[in-house]
Amino acid sequence: MMLGRRAFLAASAASMAACSRPGGDPTRVRLGVMTNLTHAPVLAAIFDGSLARAIAPLTLDVTYFRAGPRVTEALLGSAIDVGTAGAGPLISTLNRHRAALVARHCIASGGASLVTRHSITSAAQLDGTTLAVSQLGSTQDVSLRTFIRQRGLSVTSSGGSVRITALAPADIVNQLKRGAIDGAWLAEPWATRAIREGNFVRLIDERDLWPDRYFPTAVLIARSEFALARPQDVATVESTIQAFVVRAKMDSVAIREMAYEELVKQVKNPGSRAIFDEAWSYVDFRSDLKETTMATLRSNAIAAGLLRPAAS
Repeated sequence: MMLGRRAFLAASAASMAACSRPGGDPTRVRLGVMTNLTHAPVLAAIFDGSLARAIAPLTLDVTYFRAGPRVTEALLGSAIDVGTAGAGPLISTLNRHRAALVARHCIASGGASLVTRHSITSAAQLDGTTLAVSQLGSTQDVSLRTFIRQRGLSVTSSGGSVRITALAPADIVNQLKRGAIDGAWLAEPWATRAIREGNFVRLIDERDLWPDRYFPTAVLIARSEFALARPQDVATVESTIQAFVVRAKMDSVAIREMAYEELVKQVKNPGSRAIFDEAWSYVDFRSDLKETTMATLRSNAIAAGLLRPAAS
């Protein structure tokens, strides 16, 4: 199920009424996952039934999301118990609700790029452009605003010349094709889709901007109350997903096949398998979550005006 904002709020209200206990419904585990390639190990574990078998006899309920802030909202609203999202929404949520969520481990690093029309060959040429992200406050939104600021430009909301708009990834690709926007900071496979379907260029592979080319784009997160009330269920979900992260590195063909088939089931048009396979090379699957990198991401979000510094 893919939730829009209105449907999500209704589902959250219903879920909170039904599962007001910290541990939620004792007969099920509710998982939220994003429909991006960076979340491929989770998608594969869902597709082949490993997650459902691991938590049996409990029932696995899965909700699919297009952007990370929706996942963290669902966790805060007790609509789901465990979810996967980018580091940006996690940091933003913890800034406002310090003890509400707990990060369990990384799933993927990399897998995000700035794609632009061919005439843009340098950051200086972003002056006066309109660029897109999948959602304001997302990990890619933080990255785009940081990139712009560090190159002496600023966004229109701060009196600058670069306009940032938020669109669904499929709409971003279509708007790029129409020439309505000049570029976008996109997660995979959407970045590669924009390049192959719309004849755009990869101006920046975000891995090149980070030490050791590491920055977390998919993180497993749990509601803190759920993790405290049901540690074994969280540990089971975590260990199953970690096993698929390892498989994504060691047996990528099988994981790619399962993850793609799950996207075919859940997304109207996930793009061609050839594009998905090419996009795979821009993602690094790993479980370590580096605190220094998370601290840098938080500092970037504050500098970009997306977070307020925590009160001392």
